[in-house]
Amino acid sequence: MVNKVVLTAAIALFSSVTLAQGEYIATNATITKVGNTAGNEASFWVVAENGTGPCVTTGTQNNIYFPKSAAGTEKIFDRAYSAALAALASGKPVNIYNYLDGTCNTAVAIEVLAN
Repeated sequence: MVNKVVLTAAIALFSSVTLAQGEYIATNATITKVGNTAGNEASFWVVAENGTGPCVTTGTQNNIYFPKSAAGTEKIFDRAYSAALAALASGKPVNIYNYLDGTCNTAVAIEVLAN
């Protein structure tokens, strides 16, 4: 009986918690700028143009920030920075994903596309 009460309480608790949902914030975009830090913090930023999504620059420059704290590990952060530099150098389009929410402030993943 105690297990049923605990299970019911756990289900009620977890069903009421709203989880943040990630999304693509730039798709099929071209990285035109990369900065190695933002505010002298462990973060880098990119400018993505000629694509779609809420963080793509269409007029006034819109920076997409990649804080190390959002990446989970230093290796993931380093790979994202390497992918951003590769995309900038090659001119290949990218998709940029934010696992936490749909803002331009906590991006984590970059997919470099073949086209």
